[in-house]
Amino acid sequence: MGIVSGIADVVIAHAHADITCNGSPNCSGSDFLTGGGWITAPDGARGTFAVAGGWKNGAWWGHLLYIHHGNGMKVHGTGVTYYGPGNSGPTSREIDGKDDLPDSPGYKVDTADNGEPGHGSDNFYIDLLNGYTAGGLLQGGNIQLHKPCQ
Repeated sequence: MGIVSGIADVVIAHAHADITCNGSPNCSGSDFLTGGGWITAPDGARGTFAVAGGWKNGAWWGHLLYIHHGNGMKVHGTGVTYYGPGNSGPTSREIDGKDDLPDSPGYKVDTADNGEPGHGSDNFYIDLLNGYTAGGLLQGGNIQLHKPCQ
């Protein structure tokens, strides 16, 4: 059998394109932290929490809700006054703010994202300015440190 012309056209082509970028991408902005879960409070009761914080549009932002299920204490953060590096490792962040308790003018949270899953590795510590403290490894939940450009 030979070549039969006029039956089909076969086109063979090859294309190659490269894009070269010099340097690394501009990752402006700062990280922020979100999380929720529960810890064991000093009296053995469950302490549940939801927390977030960061720096956005030139201002600190975030929230805090902490409930001590042994004595019924509920702490609502009413404003963030600081967000920055924490004391429990490179993935920890400190969030300070004002709260709605009449006997406590504020709170300090130190929490860390130490990997997945969060329970058993991440931690959450809360200090109220009225002297209440609680914290430790998460018994349930997760802390997530969100880095820019990731």
